[in-house]
Order: sequence, then structure tokens, then C-alpha cells
Amino acid sequence: MDTETTVAFCVLTTARAERILGLLESVSALEVPAGVNAWLLLVVNTAEPVELDVSAVRNMAVRVVHEPRVGLASARNRAVAETRGSDLLVFQDDDERPRPDSLALLVEAYQSSGADVVQGSSTPAFPSDVPQWALDLRLYSRHFAPGLVAIPPFMARTSNVLIRRDSLPSDSPFDPALNSTGSEDTHLFRQMADAGARFVAVDEACVDEPIPADRVSARWWIRRGYQIGWGVSYHLWASNPSWWRRIRRLGRGLKEISGSVGLAAMGMFDGNATVRAGYRGAYGAGLVAGAFGSRFAPRPYGGKIEGGRRRG
Repeated sequence: MDTETTVAFCVLTTARAERILGLLESVSALEVPAGVNAWLLLVVNTAEPVELDVSAVRNMAVRVVHEPRVGLASARNRAVAETRGSDLLVFQDDDERPRPDSLALLVEAYQSSGADVVQGSSTPAFPSDVPQWALDLRLYSRHFAPGLVAIPPFMARTSNVLIRRDSLPSDSPFDPALNSTGSEDTHLFRQMADAGARFVAVDEACVDEPIPADRVSARWWIRRGYQIGWGVSYHLWASNPSWWRRIRRLGRGLKEISGSVGLAAMGMFDGNATVRAGYRGAYGAGLVAGAFGSRFAPRPYGGKIEGGRRRG
């Protein structure tokens, strides 16, 4: 590179010690490419300030800020506002563990593609008593084809993702109305796509994601399906809520619900089909509800029901 590129590695945290320590140790092992000035921004998103020990990070400068408005959109907006002057932003969840080469691979993919958003992959680390359907259906594994591939915006999420900062629409690009519901990343990435942003993925840029036992359940996946469908339709509602578009979304939602009935019937012979049916039906219901202005019930902060991989 002819000039130095500044990368802000942004992590939101509610300061849960067992999560943040493992993350900081992983960040300290990251390979920083030549010509890249990487620094770590920790946004502590709690009502009251919390002190963090960041001494584990030795390979980059660290800045810690407190954002008292609790919610994902507010915390992400604070991260964007604090990174003025940086060329690239990398968003990482505090319970994920980036592999040593993940940052370098994200930057390399950006340099070779010129894309506005570069999405990395994640591999789940399950508790010991995980049910077989969670392994068979690969619902928790987010991987792409090998190499550098173009992806649609619905496959991007603010987890292990690199964003060209000047492609963001503003210094507060995440909708605060989505603070307690999630889908703030879904909405933003679709806005960026509408404005012409390009999205790519690099599967080799991978993080490991510990999966808590309370997330390995069919009930959790059904709720996730509804939330993702709702978030897809929220973008429609917020951007161009014409009746024609809402009617089309109604048709799509009903199609998903209808398809879930057939999967449910297969569930009599295949237990995996039952989980898939519940997810698909809930996704369709979320599409319908979101298209007609229904609000998604708030969830506990940190539940990580955000983003999505389904097409709206």
C-alpha cells in the first residue's frame, strides 16, 4: 500500500468478564498487516460506567468509551462516531474469538475487491450436550464458498464484518428505533445496498463463536426466525411503505408459512424437518407482521438475535 490504512476494531460489550477477557486475548493474537494501523475501540454499553482491564492487548492501541443509552443501535452509533478519521471499521461481538489471521484476511479482501462491506465467517463451539439436530442442520454455522465471493446484503451482519467507513450514510447510521429489537444491521445494510454499496464475503476470515446452552433450542430458533422476518420487513416499512410492496411482502410471508406446513408433515419422519418448519413458519409470520407495522417484542440485551441470512 502507498499510504497507511487505519482500521478501527470495534467491540460492543456489557462488560461480562468471562466474555471480554477471552476476546481481548484473541485480539492480542491478531496479525496486523504491514501498512495497517489497527486500534481497538471498546464501547461499554451499560447504564453505569464499568472499569475494564485491557492489559491483555499488546498489539494495538486501545480506547474504552462508555455509552449509557443501552441498546445495540445506540452502541454501534457511538462506535461509528468515535472512529472519525479511520478508513475501515471492523465490528466484532464480545463473545466471539477471532482467529489470528482473520483481520489480515478481511483487509486483504477489501483491498482486492474494493467492496464497501466484507463479511467474514464464524464456526460454532457447542456445549457438550448439544442435540443432534443442531449439528445436522448447521443453523449455527455461518460459512460461505471458499475464496472471495459476492453476497447479497441480507447475508451481512455486524459480526466479523469490515465496513468502509465513508460508505456509511451518516455518523449515526443505525436506527435507534431498533435498540431493543435487533435487526439494526439488517436495516442498515439494505439501506447501503439501495445506495449502491457492494458486499463480498471471505470464508477464510473466521471467528470461533461459543454457543450458550440456552440458545441451542428449537424455541430459540423459532423466535429468531420471526425476528429476522420482522427485521426484513421493517426495512420495507421504513424506506418505502407503499401498499403494493406490502401486499407483495404479504404474499412472500404466506408462501413461507405454507411451505412450513409441508416441512411439518415431514417432521413425523424426520425430526430435523420439525425445527426447519418452525423456523420457516415463524420467518413468514415475521415478514407479514413487519410489513403491516407490527412491533417486535423487545428482547433481553445481548440475546444476539440479529441480522439474518434469509431473502426478503
